Formats: sequence, C-alpha cells, structure tokens
Amino acid sequence: MKKPVRWAMWGVMGVWLVFHIGQMAALHPYEYVYFNPVSGGLKGAQGRFELDDSSHSLREAAARLVEIVRKEEGASSGKKGHRVFVCPSPFSAAPEFPPSMRLTGKPGEADFGLFTAHSLCSFMKNWKVIGRVERMGVPLAYVVDLRGRR
Repeated sequence: MKKPVRWAMWGVMGVWLVFHIGQMAALHPYEYVYFNPVSGGLKGAQGRFELDDSSHSLREAAARLVEIVRKEEGASSGKKGHRVFVCPSPFSAAPEFPPSMRLTGKPGEADFGLFTAHSLCSFMKNWKVIGRVERMGVPLAYVVDLRGRR
C-alpha cells in the first residue's frame, strides 16, 4: 500500500476515534445509552427504546431534587420532611436523599417524584417537571413536584 493511502486511512480512523470519544464524553456516566449515528443516534432511539433500563439516571435526579429543595427552603433546608416517590426502582436514588426525605410507594402521598423517561411511571410527565437529567438533549429522568396534586 502506498504511503499517501496509508496516511489517509490513519486519518479517517483518527477522526472516527475522536468522534466516538467525544460521544462517550458527552454521555458520561451513561455511556450505555449510546446508539450508533447510522441508526439516528440517541435522538433517534428516543421513544423507540428504553434508554436507561438500569435506572442509573435516578441517582443524578435525586441529587438535583435535593439541590432544588435546598434552594427553595434556604436556611431551613432539611427541617421539613418530604416524601418522594421513585419509579421504577428507588434503589439507585435512595443513597442521595438526606434523612429529611423519605421514600413512599404511593405517588398520591408524595411531595416529589423521580422517574426515568421511559418507565411505566411516565404518566407523571403531566405533572410539574422541575428538573431533568439529559444527555445530548434527550431526557433520561425527570424530577416532578407533586405537592399541588393533593
């Protein structure tokens, strides 16, 4: 193989590598939601596939909720107890909650809700969304305010 062709091949492979490293960096720490650009990428997969089937984005959603409540309550943060409904599974979110936040299994009893974008609990999209976990413009999880629903 001639040197110019070899250099061109190395150049194409380098561009391909840099592109994919950029994609992984943009998705971090949710690299597992990557979809090939030929298939439409992450935006193309939205609505067609369960993107965060392991619900890891709920941990970031829980941290956002704690931050939102602290900003809202100011110095009194943590004094008022809040109930949180997490769907589909509270296991990844629970470690982020301070003692003042308790999990509940009933959305009607909750002050706030966390859910993944394609979970069975997506009925909560109709409620007041106060936070999102997104990558590349595609939502993976939502934080909703349920206090006005009771």
